[in-house]
Amino acid sequence: MEPLKTKKKVLKSALTRLRDKVASAIKDADSIVLRLFESKANDLFNDFKLLFDSIFVTCKPEELDNFIQEKETIDDSTDELRLNVNRKMNKTDPEHSISSVSNCNASVLSDVKLPTLSVPTFNGKIENWIMFKDMFVASVIENKSISNSIKLQYLKASCRDEALRVIQSISISDANFDIAWKLLEDGCSNKRELLNAIIKKLLSQTNISESSSAIVNLIVITNECIRSLEVLHYKVENLSETMIMFIIVEKLDKSTRYWWEKELNNSDDFGTLKQLL
Repeated sequence: MEPLKTKKKVLKSALTRLRDKVASAIKDADSIVLRLFESKANDLFNDFKLLFDSIFVTCKPEELDNFIQEKETIDDSTDELRLNVNRKMNKTDPEHSISSVSNCNASVLSDVKLPTLSVPTFNGKIENWIMFKDMFVASVIENKSISNSIKLQYLKASCRDEALRVIQSISISDANFDIAWKLLEDGCSNKRELLNAIIKKLLSQTNISESSSAIVNLIVITNECIRSLEVLHYKVENLSETMIMFIIVEKLDKSTRYWWEKELNNSDDFGTLKQLL
């Protein structure tokens, strides 16, 4: 628990420094500086989320309420910081994906009240899809007070790299949100591919040194992988066969792996060890 508390102290200090820096520089900041502020604020938001996820499953029951209250305070602070940057970007950069739309002006967007103002970013890597999907559904899709066109704005603002390329050309409208969401979901919802990606992420973690931050990172990624597996209805205690199959398939050459995929007939089922052997 002590490494988690140390990491929390470091992140809170980083948040304070960033908030002070934004407050002093935002008035004259150009779009490049604003995007840098936005990126750093988003990274802090994600770091705090992963950290508190680990704290919640590690702390003593009597400490839980205090940690929840502390997280809510930090969330309010990061939300305010990101909102200030976004409002400035609305004025400085009309192409900013949250505020620049054909049928909605910036003042409407700034009045939107979401359960969580922003969601973690998604870069198209399938192993990150489950966590992103859960957060986006909870904070945006299930919010009945906002239109689909605004939901699409948030979706575009949350995507990066390959994920953004998939939906970038889709124009902002109520009708197009479902189309954009389905494109992302279709590309990331094959159960077998998700399992492969999650297990690979779990096994590819680097050996740690005597570093508190490295230990925290190991704990955070492991917990994230376990939660993702449980969403797919794979409990840790029943994962042995799936893990062995993953290790074996990773050892196959390209041609043999192709015939194994063909044996599965393009289903999202992981198959059985007996089938594979």
